[in-house]
Amino acid sequence: KKSKKKKKKKLTIEDLEPYWNKGIPRINTLFQKDRFLLIYDKGWRMRNIFKKFYILKYNPFWWTDQKHDGKLWNLFNYKTDIIQALGGIHGMLEHTLFKGTYFPSWEGLFWEKSSGFEETMKFRKLTNAQRTGLNQIPNRRFTLWWSPTINRANVYIGFQVQLDLTGIFMHGKIPTLKISLIQIFRAHLWQKIHESLIIDLAQTLDSQTDTLGIEIVQKETIHPRKSYKMNSSCADIVLYCNSLWHCSSTTLISDLNDVFDQKFTSKYWIDIQLRWGDFDSHDIERYVRSRYLDFCTDLQSIYPSTTGLMIGFDLAYNLYSAYGNWIPGIKIVFIQCLSKLIKVNPSLFVLRERIRKGVQLYSSDPSAQSLSSKNYGSLFMNEVVWFVDDTNVYRVTIHKTAEGNFATKPINGAILIINPRTGQLFVKIMHSSLWDGHRRLGHYSKWKCAEEIVSLLNSIPKEELPGKLIVSRKVLLEPLEVHLLDTSNIKVIGTDLLIPFYTLMKLNHINDVVLKSKVSKLLIFNIYDNWLKNSSSYTAFARILLILRGLHINYKKTISILNINYKNLSFSKYLWPNLDAQEWINVEVILKDLIINDYCQRHKITTSSLTQVEIRDIILGLEQYLKPKSNSSSNIKHEKEMTSSKTVSKDNVVIKSFTKSPYERIKFKSKKNWKSRLQKKINTFAIVRNLFINKNEKFNANSRIFLISKHLVLKFASISDTCSETFGYIYGKDSIEFNNISEIICISIPPQLVSGLSLAMAIKHIPHKSTDDFEILGWIHLTAYTENQILSRNLRYHAKLITNIDGLNGNKSIFVILFVSNSYSTLKAFSLTAEGFRNSLSTNIEKLDKDNIKKYLRKVSISLSNKFQGFFLVPKNNLWNYHFFESAFNAEMNYTLKVGIPIDYFEDYHRPFHFRDFYFDNDKNNVEESDV
Repeated sequence: KKSKKKKKKKLTIEDLEPYWNKGIPRINTLFQKDRFLLIYDKGWRMRNIFKKFYILKYNPFWWTDQKHDGKLWNLFNYKTDIIQALGGIHGMLEHTLFKGTYFPSWEGLFWEKSSGFEETMKFRKLTNAQRTGLNQIPNRRFTLWWSPTINRANVYIGFQVQLDLTGIFMHGKIPTLKISLIQIFRAHLWQKIHESLIIDLAQTLDSQTDTLGIEIVQKETIHPRKSYKMNSSCADIVLYCNSLWHCSSTTLISDLNDVFDQKFTSKYWIDIQLRWGDFDSHDIERYVRSRYLDFCTDLQSIYPSTTGLMIGFDLAYNLYSAYGNWIPGIKIVFIQCLSKLIKVNPSLFVLRERIRKGVQLYSSDPSAQSLSSKNYGSLFMNEVVWFVDDTNVYRVTIHKTAEGNFATKPINGAILIINPRTGQLFVKIMHSSLWDGHRRLGHYSKWKCAEEIVSLLNSIPKEELPGKLIVSRKVLLEPLEVHLLDTSNIKVIGTDLLIPFYTLMKLNHINDVVLKSKVSKLLIFNIYDNWLKNSSSYTAFARILLILRGLHINYKKTISILNINYKNLSFSKYLWPNLDAQEWINVEVILKDLIINDYCQRHKITTSSLTQVEIRDIILGLEQYLKPKSNSSSNIKHEKEMTSSKTVSKDNVVIKSFTKSPYERIKFKSKKNWKSRLQKKINTFAIVRNLFINKNEKFNANSRIFLISKHLVLKFASISDTCSETFGYIYGKDSIEFNNISEIICISIPPQLVSGLSLAMAIKHIPHKSTDDFEILGWIHLTAYTENQILSRNLRYHAKLITNIDGLNGNKSIFVILFVSNSYSTLKAFSLTAEGFRNSLSTNIEKLDKDNIKKYLRKVSISLSNKFQGFFLVPKNNLWNYHFFESAFNAEMNYTLKVGIPIDYFEDYHRPFHFRDFYFDNDKNNVEESDV
């Protein structure tokens, strides 16, 4: 500007073009024609601020004005541009622990906003220190998620500190991250991962001994701290050969052109290295190569020969690579083995589950669902399933000491394992001496229980191993998962069902044996006795469920119902009385009534108010998820309150009565939400103005092209309700210039009523003299439903119109759909195929899927045109929308048409009852202007 002033020249747009994309884009303000009038626009900024109070649509740029401040750049793609500038979604996830979770894709994942612990503690009385600690949990989650970016040498320059029992290096002091990582690698998980990978590789090599010419596969005895000792190493596996292997030069596993030109050897070692990478250094190939060269040349590392292989695993990014000498055939084996190992290794699975839990990132499609009433039937499939109940593992007696205090003393406990298909009951007695010398016995008992279960699994044949363990308490999930690292084919899941297996310990048969035992031992019972001779396992399990829940609710009454006499020796080999089928049915009915009555008494409801599904859930133990039918506090409140009611007798005598009964007091009021729909409709015109028509779709070269007046479409959209549907017949004629083009010039709007997906209108086609020169081409409707929801309905309706309306040509007729959503609109047209017309009136058409429906339809090319205007036909009384008074509508009603402009869907003429209600409300001095 200054340079132009010196040259005494005016500033033009051409002079500004080099600077157009630089700085704040306010330049167009200087060149608008009414820029001199802007100074008279007083108070414009204040009006902008107050617009948010009376305009429904949110405006993110309320702080600026296009005329006064100049037009901003187009920020609609701001989010996309920012993501791309940051390296795209995958580039951003590279900075996080996402790859450590090993989710296949970021799509379908969701954050759990707060843990159960946070929710339970939130409403308790806490000290300031406790409240501060609770507030640190989200910070810890954030730090863990971004830890590959935060915890790296480029951010914290200084001395590295290795985390205890892991190979993770902390760059700087980050206590929240340290807590999270220690929690993830608790219970020596780093060492267990290392050992698990060694075992899996050794087993793979053992299966390939003939192929690779291996004589012995030997797992070396290593120091327990070897997996996280980062300054030296040794061999984990050594392979021996009777003859000699011809070795290749040192290459990476990804290099496939090996040349076997090195010396011969009979010993070949394999070293496995674990690391925890960060954003700057997670190139696993570079890492494993440098480690190999360092350890093969230093004096501390000990390897049995000069030829070997180092395999590296990055646990934070789930990457792997290998570098070293190769013997013939081993590279192909490792390429296949390592790709499978990184996916299915059970110890890596435990690590990933802990990371997911630490960052509270979960998939919406969980692979292992817990047992619930929905998948309850899976217990009786071919797969062997065990229920594990650890409630009675650690039991104590309470006694009073000489000083008057109360003390506890451990007594014998038991692990209960039940096979629901066979009724087999394993009772693993846990002798009280197991707890001697240990502290925190509640925590220790979980891990000891898991250890005993795994030792039981190792002692039984592989054919009888269960495919799934269902734990009754979810606190046992983690100990079992850790102890079952070497048994990857056994799943451990929890359950939503509260099945009281622990009540089996109330039976004298079992409890006496457990208490009198001098050592820990295993007992085997059958809780089904001889029931499976006459009943299925499903029936037997349902029966045992009723008995156990009855014992839990009322032990004495259940024992008397079963008529168990422990003094009678005839029951010594059975747990339950020997009843026939009919007697058991009678017992089951009594027990069911006992359980349901107990539930109803606790929640103060009647048994008749329960549905069959709720009764099933109560018996299965899902009552914690059932919402009580009534609340005792609300009943008490009702009892205190008295309600008065007035009635008029046939003699016109007013009878006033007072009631204390809590029934029939619930108030309910419903109202049509037409006002909110009217507010949504405000933006329709702007959306339809940017109507999208897919011009890339391929149509038959000989197919007919339809042109529709843009003014007709815009007006049709502006009078419609986007939350409902609007229908109209379309008329047109062939183009004078082109034979294969039809022009849609008229839309006739008949009286109509739309409710949900059901479409009802006056099907009787009424012609008008203004359409004598045109032919009826089909129909058009505006909808907010998706294409999949309405295509089957439209197909049948179109065929019905072809049958009922004279002059509607089946080959030439079409139906046009104007889809309008909150953000976009599109126009599509379809016609029926010959097969579609034959099958369209079938009742099974609605059951067809998307692909089969489209066999009956043919997409038709349709475009908007500004060359011709078009016109509307409307009912002579202007009334076409019967949504607000449905009783006046009749599908066969007679009506006459006229040329005119259709009135709006929410026009006053369409809703006279609202004004009548307003009049009566006005008499009562209880009126709101917004109701009109």
